[in-house]
Amino acid sequence: MAEEIITKRLHVSGLTPAITPTDLSQKLGSFGTVTALDGFGQLDGLGQPRKFGYVTIETTKAKLARCMNLLSGVTWKGSKLRMGEAKPDFRERIAREHEPPKLDSEDGEPPRKKRRLPRGVQGVHAKDMTLVTPENATDRGGWRVTPLGRIVRPVRMRPEHPLPEPLSTVASTVKTKSKASPKKKKKKVKEPAVRARKRTIDPTQWGSQHLKGVFLENAGSLVEGTRRTIVSEAAGNSSSAEESSEQGDNNDEYETEDEEVIPAVQQSSIVVEPPSEVPRPVTIPVLATPVGHSTQPPVVSTETDLVQEKIAALGLLQSLFGDREDDWGGSVDSDVEMIAAAEKKRGTVGMAVEQENDFEEVPMEVDAHHKEDSPTADADIDAPAPQEDVATKPVFHPTKSAKLKDLFAPREEEALPEPIVDLVNPVTLLPQISEAQILSYAKFLSEDIGYRTVGTREHALGDAWMVEQAKELQKQCEEVVKGSTGRKLECEVWRQEGSGSHRFDIMAKRLYKNYVSLSNIIVRVSDGTEQGKEHAVLVNSHLDSTLPSPGAADDALSVGVMLECIRVLIHTPDWQPTHAIIFLFNNAEESLQDGSHLYSTQHPTAKTVRAAINLEAAGSTGPELLFQATSEQMIQAYSHVPSSGIMLSDTDFRQFEEYLNVTGLDMAVVGNSYLYHMRKDLVENIEPGVAQHMAENTLALLQHLSSSESPLPSLTTGYAKPTTVFFQIFGFFVIYSFKTAITLYLSLLGFALMFVRSTFAPPAPAVKHGRGFVADHAVGLLAVVGAVVGALISVNLMALFMDKVLNKPLSWFSIEFSCLGLYGPGALAGALLTQLFLPRVREQTVFSALLLLQAFLACLMQFLAVGSAAVFFLSGLPLLLASILNKVLSKPNQDISLWSYALGQFIPLTIGAQLTYVVLEVFVPLTGRMGDEAPAEHIIATIVGVTGSYAIPLAIPFIHRYSRGTLVRAIVLFSAMTAISMAVYSVREPFDTMHQKRLFVIHMENITSGEQHLHVGAADSAPGFDDLAHDIAAKFSVSGFELIPSVMSDWNADWDTIYPFSAFLSPYKLDLPLREEYFDATEHHFTVSAVNDTIDSSAGTRSLTLKIGHPGIIWTAVAFDAHVLKWTLDNNPPDEYARHHIKEGSFYGHDTWTVDMLIKLPPGQSTGGLRIDFVGVHEKAMWPGKKAEKELGGRAMQLFEEFDTWLEQEKGGTIDATLLGCVGGVAWV
Repeated sequence: MAEEIITKRLHVSGLTPAITPTDLSQKLGSFGTVTALDGFGQLDGLGQPRKFGYVTIETTKAKLARCMNLLSGVTWKGSKLRMGEAKPDFRERIAREHEPPKLDSEDGEPPRKKRRLPRGVQGVHAKDMTLVTPENATDRGGWRVTPLGRIVRPVRMRPEHPLPEPLSTVASTVKTKSKASPKKKKKKVKEPAVRARKRTIDPTQWGSQHLKGVFLENAGSLVEGTRRTIVSEAAGNSSSAEESSEQGDNNDEYETEDEEVIPAVQQSSIVVEPPSEVPRPVTIPVLATPVGHSTQPPVVSTETDLVQEKIAALGLLQSLFGDREDDWGGSVDSDVEMIAAAEKKRGTVGMAVEQENDFEEVPMEVDAHHKEDSPTADADIDAPAPQEDVATKPVFHPTKSAKLKDLFAPREEEALPEPIVDLVNPVTLLPQISEAQILSYAKFLSEDIGYRTVGTREHALGDAWMVEQAKELQKQCEEVVKGSTGRKLECEVWRQEGSGSHRFDIMAKRLYKNYVSLSNIIVRVSDGTEQGKEHAVLVNSHLDSTLPSPGAADDALSVGVMLECIRVLIHTPDWQPTHAIIFLFNNAEESLQDGSHLYSTQHPTAKTVRAAINLEAAGSTGPELLFQATSEQMIQAYSHVPSSGIMLSDTDFRQFEEYLNVTGLDMAVVGNSYLYHMRKDLVENIEPGVAQHMAENTLALLQHLSSSESPLPSLTTGYAKPTTVFFQIFGFFVIYSFKTAITLYLSLLGFALMFVRSTFAPPAPAVKHGRGFVADHAVGLLAVVGAVVGALISVNLMALFMDKVLNKPLSWFSIEFSCLGLYGPGALAGALLTQLFLPRVREQTVFSALLLLQAFLACLMQFLAVGSAAVFFLSGLPLLLASILNKVLSKPNQDISLWSYALGQFIPLTIGAQLTYVVLEVFVPLTGRMGDEAPAEHIIATIVGVTGSYAIPLAIPFIHRYSRGTLVRAIVLFSAMTAISMAVYSVREPFDTMHQKRLFVIHMENITSGEQHLHVGAADSAPGFDDLAHDIAAKFSVSGFELIPSVMSDWNADWDTIYPFSAFLSPYKLDLPLREEYFDATEHHFTVSAVNDTIDSSAGTRSLTLKIGHPGIIWTAVAFDAHVLKWTLDNNPPDEYARHHIKEGSFYGHDTWTVDMLIKLPPGQSTGGLRIDFVGVHEKAMWPGKKAEKELGGRAMQLFEEFDTWLEQEKGGTIDATLLGCVGGVAWV
């Protein structure tokens, strides 16, 4: 039986301009027939596109429920959709109301409908169904007519709280009270009833009132969590017994002694209803002032005292810790506070502020002009503020003195900004960078689309999405220009597609790349003139991701940053660029920078680029760092960035520098690089503030480089080696030329030498065989150098012991800085141990020798252009100042002043700590992918030894102020600490769920031999991989198979898919059992052939075109041995018989590529016979990238699913496995 078709109108929210009605109709089309879409394309009050619309769909209940479950809450095109059922369209509802009533089939009468009163209305209909008028109101039970002719109906209700006395009762009470004795005893009444009775209330028995002023705000703060209720109607005229009982229940213990007599018409109550756990409500009497009379300060209750105490406490906290009210509980939580805050932001002064309990009571019948004439009415915004009693309300004046909070606040270069959600600043109404928008782009690319490996369907989807985003921004740009007068702004969009080849040398390996029909998306923002387009700055990020990673940080984050920069720039009023900005969304970086090569060599705008900014990510936390800056002008431009750090690396920038001959900046996020190229490179693991920081810095750079002050016109000569020293210290960006650097460093060395020589004091006469100046400082220099050498030897001996003896390398891997705890004490022990082998030397001599060594190294490194000489200048200068200070504070041959140690140690310790932080943050995670052969333990140990020697250089002169006995005790102490640390670290596991071991697994189908094998390899030197490989063999290989390590070399073609990174791996090769599904021959059409094959016997050469066909196979690679004389890959093949590796990257659906070559025949050979090893990745057999369509991946995906589940159970999520289904073989052409 077919399901019933229903028509539903859905409310869809979370829409963005990227989601068109056509897109939404296609999205919902699989769940039914979309009959109408309305509400799209309209603007809200701020002129922004409205974020919701309505869709009418014909479907079944089951499909509708499935649609709501699948689509509501998902992120689509960078936005999270929310769906729900909507009311029918108002036109439809009106049409239904005007439809004639349906007749009953039996008696021909309309169906009877049960008449019900509206919700919240009690009563019965009059029998004659006539209206109640002032004339007949007296005939209706309970209805009343006021003196002004208003009709008041009775109310049937259950009061939410005990009601006060009616006016008549209050008046009689007042008369009785005036005659009573002035003193009465306290009266205790019974507890209030649990639930009130239903009552009929006559509203005319009570007055009504209107309250105004800040008292409403203060009442809400008396008891936190309570709800305010203003009593304007009270209990009606019921039986006196019932009313007195309920009123008595409302009162707790009270006094009537010395109570002021108040006219009943002016008395009201504010009832504060507590939460359900508070048994009794609190009624607070309020005093009212008649209209036209002055206001007296009310009696301050206990609750008001608490408010004053709270204000005083918050004011004290503000005075100590900051100026912002919302830092310490002063959040805006009422209309009054919000208005005050808004006026404060706008700089409004002289705003009238009423006293806390200032209010007025206006009877309902009072005319409006009475209120306007009242002196207590709302004050004009420019009226002077009323005088307040300083004793009752403390006033805290803002101060400009330093706050206690500021002393502990993180420095600007270390802190990340607060993430912003709004696209438009609600105060200035200007566009602003939104981290939420950036992350929505990143999440859509990395999670909704998924693993965007070059050649996959997901890669093509990312390309289509990027084109759509670019065109949408272009449309917005055109609309902005149309709505502006005289604004020069033009946005152009290209989708570049092309093929090419290039040489890519990496890791001392020679590699060639060939790509087919790859794409880039380019957006150029300019003023529309040829002059404005003549000089451009290029900003680049890449859309694709690598094989084992969804690529949220690398590099979808940077894609979102660039999209946000475009939006903010084009929507900023009156902004127009003097020089063009080219946004390059290159779509093939992970395939060894094919996309940037394509743009640099083939796009028409490339010739206008004068500088490049490359945005990358090798981590997910912390501010981005400057990898490299290649000109003085760009270094100056980088100084306009609010805050960042500096380090060196190699990225897409390499292609721009080599093929465009341009200078630029290379910036990347590097914190927590454990997740780099891993499955967990997801948006949820990106630290809040990272995207905001990168985007704001990028925007600042682009605004500067596109302005009239930009250095772009001066960069027409192309790349030139920079002659500028730049660094960042204490939040300051310092720049000076090499010439200035040499002058500074030589001056430091000269002054240091003169000062040390002039202040040198010979040893005391009691010292036998005293040395002269040169000999004395030679021994001091030997002490300093020996300490550094001793520290390095000590930590490397420890590394050797941890690696080879205890078999516990990488025990520090999961925490970047834990290696300091392991190797720090050992470095100190080694440095101090060397001092035992030196003759006795004075503290002052070692201090001076250290100063001379630092100054000399600064000059030497600057002349040789090796490393950064500034670090030694920055540590040598405070040593010189400390020596001068010691000259003032101490006498010759006395101990150096501790103030001199503090001055001389501060900057080296600060800079050394920063260097240690940055270097370890990068290198510790990097050791997890260096390979088994790399000496990871020794690398980290050496880093700790070197940075430690730089950070605490004064430890050596300081130890020489004491006797040798103290030196020996210090060595014993640090040696004991070393032994303890090694014992502790020997029981630590290097990996956990967020710091995982990398495992590479290849399921290889050899189409030449028909064999199938499983290859596993690890990229680190941590212990346990051999045991893991044996466990894998026991689970998945044939029984009795002997596990033998494979030899990783240039001739191991099984791993050529990830060559040359495969050199890091320690692989094993496993035979797979002959399962039933393996009996069928593999269905792959991977072919390698030679066409246009010609042999020139006389010249001893062979000319051919190598043709590779790979339908359904991506990332193909071929390797062969030959003496290539000429080919189409480059103009300079090696002039020798050598091993050649060629890797390919093609767009989805392209499955053929060729290479023309001329090779030299081996001596004595007159015919062909060229062996080609070929391999590629099955496009549907990558786990977990293709997990959603695992059925299409064949036998490899079946194995991968079982393997991944087993690995998770066995290792508890401490291993991240890259599982690739590969196809390969051997061909002779």
